[in-house]
Amino acid sequence: MDKEKLANKIYDILVKDGGASESIRSSFVYDFCSASPATEWRFIGQLEFGGKFRNNSNLIPCKLHGRYYVDCYPEDLTKKRSEIIKKINSKLKDLEKEGDGEVRIYVKLS
Repeated sequence: MDKEKLANKIYDILVKDGGASESIRSSFVYDFCSASPATEWRFIGQLEFGGKFRNNSNLIPCKLHGRYYVDCYPEDLTKKRSEIIKKINSKLKDLEKEGDGEVRIYVKLS
């Protein structure tokens, strides 16, 4: 899957399940497809100001979450936000399993 299509699928999830605004989709897609995408993107939505999409695609993926996940500030975490985060992260994990057509090899440097 090309990067632009993947970025739009990710943003579809953020809009549908996280309440992200359509008005910043193009900025998200532009950044996601750039040579050096941001590792975090504040999409706000139902997670409010602390709601962030995390992009570890250029880093070693988080063992717990994988390449892409959302979270919020710990002090802002509520039961409702936790449920939203779990739902979004589950869908992002499924999307990652779908594959983006890239093979990545990670080497641990000591």
